[in-house]
Amino acid sequence: VIGRHTTAAVVEVGKAIDYLGRVAESTTLPAEYRDQVDALLERFDLSKSTTLKAIDKRKSLAEWVASQQAVGLDPDIAPAILNESQRKNYRDMTVEELRGLFDTVKQIEHLGRLKNRLLTAADQRDFETTRDGIVAGILAHAGDRKAETRTPATNLGRALDSIKRFGAAHIKAATWARIFDGGVDGGPVWESIIRPANVAGDMEVRMRAEAASKLSEIMAPVLKSKAGRLHGSGQFFASVNRSFNREAVFTMALNTGNESNLQRLLGGEGWTQSQLQPILATLTADDWRAVQKVWDHFESYRPLIAAKQRRVYGTEPEWLDPSPRQVQVEGETIDLKGGYFPVVYDPAASVRAEEHADAEGARAMLKGAYGAATTRRSFTKSRVDEVNGRPLLYSLAGVYGGVNDVIHDLSWHELLIDANRLFRSEKLDGAIRDTYGPAVVAQFKVWRESIAGGDAGAQTAIDKAVGRLRQGVSAAGLGFNVMSAAMQPLGLAQSIVRVGPQWIGKGVMQYIANPAAATRDVKERSSFMAERTRTRFRELAELRNKVQGQTAVGDAMTRGTYFLMMQAQQTVDVPTWLGAYEKAIAEGNDDVRAVALSDQAVIDAQGSGTTKDQSAIENGGPTAKIFTAFYSFMNTALNLGVTSKMTAASKGKFAADMLLLYTVPAILGAALKDALTPGDSDDWDEKKLAAKLAKEQLSFLMGLMVVTREFTGLASVFTGQRAFGYSGPSGLRIIGDAQTAATQAHQGEFDDSFRKAAINLLGDIAGLPAAQANRTITGIEALKKGDTKNPAAVVFGYQKPR
Repeated sequence: VIGRHTTAAVVEVGKAIDYLGRVAESTTLPAEYRDQVDALLERFDLSKSTTLKAIDKRKSLAEWVASQQAVGLDPDIAPAILNESQRKNYRDMTVEELRGLFDTVKQIEHLGRLKNRLLTAADQRDFETTRDGIVAGILAHAGDRKAETRTPATNLGRALDSIKRFGAAHIKAATWARIFDGGVDGGPVWESIIRPANVAGDMEVRMRAEAASKLSEIMAPVLKSKAGRLHGSGQFFASVNRSFNREAVFTMALNTGNESNLQRLLGGEGWTQSQLQPILATLTADDWRAVQKVWDHFESYRPLIAAKQRRVYGTEPEWLDPSPRQVQVEGETIDLKGGYFPVVYDPAASVRAEEHADAEGARAMLKGAYGAATTRRSFTKSRVDEVNGRPLLYSLAGVYGGVNDVIHDLSWHELLIDANRLFRSEKLDGAIRDTYGPAVVAQFKVWRESIAGGDAGAQTAIDKAVGRLRQGVSAAGLGFNVMSAAMQPLGLAQSIVRVGPQWIGKGVMQYIANPAAATRDVKERSSFMAERTRTRFRELAELRNKVQGQTAVGDAMTRGTYFLMMQAQQTVDVPTWLGAYEKAIAEGNDDVRAVALSDQAVIDAQGSGTTKDQSAIENGGPTAKIFTAFYSFMNTALNLGVTSKMTAASKGKFAADMLLLYTVPAILGAALKDALTPGDSDDWDEKKLAAKLAKEQLSFLMGLMVVTREFTGLASVFTGQRAFGYSGPSGLRIIGDAQTAATQAHQGEFDDSFRKAAINLLGDIAGLPAAQANRTITGIEALKKGDTKNPAAVVFGYQKPR
């Protein structure tokens, strides 16, 4: 077969055989990798090994591949090579088959040399040293702590175990890491797991912001085109007897950049090129230029993808060759280089497409069940020659979803490999399981799976529906909310607990001296702080930390909605960062590490809306998230309290932390609201005041955990304030608002109560700032009626005397 190839192919084969010979004689590979190489070379009559081990006693290649997948590594091995029954002399192999063997052996060799090395270790320590250091630290700080590691056999035992798991799900991975490290900054668990995750998260946010800006620029001429609306009803095409709008046609053009995509486009519909041509002919010159720019944007990631694949597998992916051509449009000749575009099948169009989507989800779930959390990498997979009868999805979701997947994989793949290997280690698993319990082990598994899933998002119809409702409710409650913004500085109490009063004092003084300069300096030194406005709240992160087809107006509305909150939060975040930085430098850290430690201090003290920084209970599906709307602040406070309980150096320190975390914010918050809101009685009533403060304290404590926060209304009952009324979880407040609005409308009295109910409902539906709108209108009405002369009522509303 070699004789049929060119001289270049003969040279390639010779080099491949020489390489395989060298690997066969190598003695430095770990035994399990050595066995795989020997078995492969024996199958193809290339091995120089004289081992007499029977092949059937060795682990099969397929089993070995499965073991690699279990830690997030996914070797790209040709099916013919995986076929254990194949026995062939290399002289009978095609050049392509030999290339497959060469790439497979190269991957095995690379992974073997990678076995005792962590991909993301900043200090370049090897796997075993890192793992053993973490284990030693966990055992030392756990002391005589012993956990139950067997499934309870009694009903009471099972109930208590469920409660433990429920409680553990409220605690973040970074909190557990800090507890394992004994409550100190920069311990081995933080250094090996949390710090690399922060680096990956910052990279993803930064790359997505850049991609969103670039794609918005690319798509602007298409959206403003004189050819009409992108998402309109469309045009009828006789060649295929169907109508398509401009978005569908534009997406079809994106699938003509290489032969593989074009085959799937035509084969999916059963079309010919001549049937497709009249459809593509409706695109403008600007449309075609945008198509090429989208291809170019995907191409811009190729060097990063190639470098990451070489680091992980030792080889580059198999790239699809672009299909260059020219198009004549509007009297202009446009040269198209072609390029890559992700193939997205339409699950609604055929059972095969739906089964394909279901299978992808099932594979991800199966991997997650065995701890093999990893990212989606469809852009690196080899494609089979032809796919027919499976129509494509004619939506720009392929553009935005494809870019999101590429960025997510580039950011997280290596971190997940390291995390999988560490937490699947029996030593580390045993250390955590024996001291803190299986429930804590499970939290790190959920953490990895949540990160790996990325933007998989809502799947069922109800998930999608409640997800939209929840985001609308969040914007309605927090948008332009002056009172909520005014409450943000109280978060400094949490920073004091996390960083220390003396250091936060230093940070506050630096900030007060020149707020603008201090903020600018911090953002220049920290990528995390520079992108903080994209990640502070979960709902904001869901909207902004993603590449999506949002217009400039839509993006401005999203940013504007939370502007006041973020500006107020900045007055806490920046002093916290500055104080933590001063502390880190004083403890002997270099600038790079001090910046990383300061970022972590802000995350721990003030929270973050990104997946890696949230607890398992916050990272549940869209339906579960309705119970955690507006919960970020309380969960952060809970985590700080748990850390203090398990790491405080003294009972006095723990008591002081509890006071700062759970009493000061509750009491000061109530006092601040009363002070800012005009109205109420000036009469001093000790009993009313005591009852009010007791209610605020009890409500705060009940709000620390999911489910119990749904019963905070009982605090009013216990303190004699009012009867208990419950309208459902905060994320579904729209239901209660709709009921109130309907009741008010039915009464036929378009009074103040109707106005409030109607505005609340509109805000929930459209994501408009209903809470602030109602507060402002109430204040204006009070000024008109003479109930108050305080102009602050326009901003903070008015409270009637009690």
